[in-house]
Amino acid sequence: MIAFPCKQCGKRFERPVDACGTLVFCDCGTGTRVPWESTLPPTAEPMPVNVPARSWSPPEPERPLGQRRFHEPQPRDRAYCLNHSSAATEHTCADCGETFCAACVVTVQGGVRCGPCKNHRVRGVQRPARLAVLAIFAPLIALAAGGFWLILILMTAGGKPNASFVLGLGTFGLLPQLTAFTLGALALTKVESSDKTSGRDWAITGMVAALVMAVLIVQLSFVVLQVAD
Repeated sequence: MIAFPCKQCGKRFERPVDACGTLVFCDCGTGTRVPWESTLPPTAEPMPVNVPARSWSPPEPERPLGQRRFHEPQPRDRAYCLNHSSAATEHTCADCGETFCAACVVTVQGGVRCGPCKNHRVRGVQRPARLAVLAIFAPLIALAAGGFWLILILMTAGGKPNASFVLGLGTFGLLPQLTAFTLGALALTKVESSDKTSGRDWAITGMVAALVMAVLIVQLSFVVLQVAD
């Protein structure tokens, strides 16, 4: 028998030698592979009555690495469950491709999966969505660039601005707003197409801010042109 503990709670398990490499599920839900050798000492058994105790003998010296005997892995019959060598295969895990009986699989996200693959799927679902970077840059670019160009256009109204200069200034002021609107639209598309991405409010805010700043830049440019005339 091979004795080994659960890697999560430490519960003791014992399996025959031909079960090496199989997966054993503990009551805590953790799957543990059966090792090739025992990792726990054997349980103490009561000494039979009227049987003399065995004489102590020194341990056998350790053999060199090249002369050690290792357990050779036994070929597994896929017609039987990976965890229960006596149970016939009924299902195949959609993720790892191993074969299991009905007691070792569950249906998760529209597919039949074993315990470890189910846990991996559940952790992926519970992981919080990542905020889209483009959604953050969209409102920042729209507000920062819009405020800068509005101040710059207002500064030209103090003197005698040239009409072509004002028109060129207003045109260049629309370019950052076009960039911010494009970034917001791309971020919104990514958020709507993926459950793992968030930032819908940021993307919409960036698009709205870009439109508002673009309208203000155009209106202020026309006001400055009228003052120059």
